[in-house]
Amino acid sequence: QAEDLENMDSFVAVTGDDENNIIATLLARQYEVLRPIALVNRVAYLPILPTIGLNAVISKQMLTVNAVQQFIQHRQVAAIAGVPGVEGQMIEYIARQGSRITQRPLRDVKFPRSAVVGAVLRNGELL
Repeated sequence: QAEDLENMDSFVAVTGDDENNIIATLLARQYEVLRPIALVNRVAYLPILPTIGLNAVISKQMLTVNAVQQFIQHRQVAAIAGVPGVEGQMIEYIARQGSRITQRPLRDVKFPRSAVVGAVLRNGELL
């Protein structure tokens, strides 16, 4: 009541704690907020949330996965693999002859900050 929940159309819980976000969003639902949304980072929680009435959830991991999928749909991707114990993926790209990335030195290509180029193969030879 202190937050005037009964008069809100939307409520978004984005604290750094998944459990607090879930509880706050459930409380907002009790006060009949039309669109309660919770930030939940533990992917293991995602399948059970609809069973307790939380249908609108934001997950950094899922947002990242969606962004990566959007990114790779327009690129030549040969393989994607997860790395056990690491929050990340290995993605193998194919640089076609004449593509923009082949037109300049690799050090001049602007990759995302968190990206690491692990290896480069040219005609089967490791560079």
